[in-house]
Amino acid sequence: HNEEAGVAVTGNRSWGDTRISVQFKIHSADRAGILLHYQGLKRWIGVIFSRQDLRIIRNLYGEETLAQTNFIYQENRVMQLDICSCGSRIDVSIDGKNVLSASDDQLKSGGAGMYLDYGCAGFGRFAIEADITEF
Repeated sequence: HNEEAGVAVTGNRSWGDTRISVQFKIHSADRAGILLHYQGLKRWIGVIFSRQDLRIIRNLYGEETLAQTNFIYQENRVMQLDICSCGSRIDVSIDGKNVLSASDDQLKSGGAGMYLDYGCAGFGRFAIEADITEF
């Protein structure tokens, strides 16, 4: 993908609490990760890897970092990424180890999917479990 903000999402605003499990690797990308509570290109929560860190970002017509940790990814290394968003809490685990948490009360529902800026990443065995409030 040679542009900013490439997304592939599923679901809608009826999706509440969400659990995502994915085997994930970055081949070569500026940023890549998982979106949840997706309500459009300018309204989402993202678990986003860059070359030097991992962030939980809220995009509500502008990106705001909710939590951040240093994380140097190894290109082409497969990671087991697990994300749980229950209520206002967002927890991120890599290879079974909790690495980052944040809270958000503004975007608590929406779809889920993949995010990529300039490059390519691999997403395998992608599983989403969401509590549906209405259909």
